[in-house]
Amino acid sequence: MIAETISVIVPVYNAEKYLDRCVESIVAQTYKNLEIILVDDGSTDNSPAICDAWAKKDSRIRVIHKKNGGVSSARNAGLDACTGDYIGFADADDWMEPDMYEVLIGNAKRYSADKSSCGYIYYGQQAVCAPAETCRVLQSSDEIRLRIVSGEHNAVWCAIYSRSVVGDIRFDESLKVAEDWLFNYQVCLKMSSEVIVNTPLYHYEDNIESAMHGINEKKISDRISVLEYIWNSEYSREKHLPQLAGEYVSAFFYGADECIRENVYKEKWYKKKVKKELNGKLMFILRSDMSRIVKIKVVMYVFAHPLYVRYIKKKHA
Repeated sequence: MIAETISVIVPVYNAEKYLDRCVESIVAQTYKNLEIILVDDGSTDNSPAICDAWAKKDSRIRVIHKKNGGVSSARNAGLDACTGDYIGFADADDWMEPDMYEVLIGNAKRYSADKSSCGYIYYGQQAVCAPAETCRVLQSSDEIRLRIVSGEHNAVWCAIYSRSVVGDIRFDESLKVAEDWLFNYQVCLKMSSEVIVNTPLYHYEDNIESAMHGINEKKISDRISVLEYIWNSEYSREKHLPQLAGEYVSAFFYGADECIRENVYKEKWYKKKVKKELNGKLMFILRSDMSRIVKIKVVMYVFAHPLYVRYIKKKHA
């Protein structure tokens, strides 16, 4: 019986410092049936040559050279070209444990799961951490969607997806951030099961030069736009998630509080895009079964925003 192929898509943009480490960790996987697609997204350093050199070393590697279009554009180019039974992603400045894909595909087959995820180690701001989530199998549509709605489990690089659930879903190239959140949500609507193992098999490098650093109107607006998309999708469903309000509020305050901590809450775009976001959903939120403390936080944010700003600033002083 021929083993299933995993297509690993790696967007590459000016990653010459880290690229060899990343590709080496993929090539050295104990699960050998891989299709490795390096997408050179218009790099201006030595990355294109490094990609081509790797393709000469390993017949499993294919290289796509394209004009710069961002990480979503690069991932989409890889999705359009890949042929694997399962699809995975890696960032060019990260690396993985040698048995990561063997564990992921083993779990996917064992539990007939559409998505198989693992834990990760995060290196950033002088901290190293790994999720403390227990190993579990999700076989309820509500459980799967709720995991994504929260906005906390949306990395695409520590998972593999069956080709059937990805289908023609692609990353939104207009988004600067949260494109993985939207992708995961759209995919999860087609999923019937997911398996998660807490073992940290992926190493995520918080590169200060990456697009994720800093805060601006585009990044916050994108996150709010994805949050609004998910809310509208869930609210239009015949059966609401019982915990929808709670997860929505949690995801909202993740971005709103960051704006306050970074002192951009006085900007016009914040007042127009962020501050008004809760208003139309207020009654739904207040009628939910969220804790009284969280509801008070929501009311304070909407009706006593200066007081809420002082509260957040004092809390993070």
